[in-house]
Amino acid sequence: LVSSNPTVSLINALGELDAVSMTTTDTDAWYIDEVKSAMAEGKISYIGDGQELDYEAIAAGGVQLAVFSQMLTEDVAAQLENLGVNILVDHASAEEHPLARVEWMKLYGALFNGEEEADRLVGEQDELVGSLAGQAPIDKTVSIFYITSSGSLYVRNADDYMAKMVGLAGGKYAHADLGAGKSGTTK
Repeated sequence: LVSSNPTVSLINALGELDAVSMTTTDTDAWYIDEVKSAMAEGKISYIGDGQELDYEAIAAGGVQLAVFSQMLTEDVAAQLENLGVNILVDHASAEEHPLARVEWMKLYGALFNGEEEADRLVGEQDELVGSLAGQAPIDKTVSIFYITSSGSLYVRNADDYMAKMVGLAGGKYAHADLGAGKSGTTK
């Protein structure tokens, strides 16, 4: 059971998507074609959002490990523990640099006996970012934001990993003074 889309993307990159049998993201919300296909084929099941899980399906599925982001609530953790499910809380979202988030792949490589593949993939990303360092900045200014269904607008803070990705690519982040020293978003 995996309740973190970024974690599933790392597991998929390692070629271990078959190890994921349940997720808390429904099919239409996925951006990874392999996950959509696995869900359409019934290999991965949607078991409810991260707050209201189908515990009967989890018990029947024999889930041994649940991977959650830091959004795991105490009541969900307690229910999973009552079922004998081991819980791993992925703290990649707390990482301040994009490459630090990628390095979490090494943990999943270790879980799936794929340390060499994880090291190779992380190395590729390190090289890619390193190759950008010597390039001249591009003349592009970027804003990263989203609007919620209730109409609230959130902008990525200046020190958020996404804003840093703009800088790594040679661009200028439009909100470089917003939330300086903080990751995440500002309403």
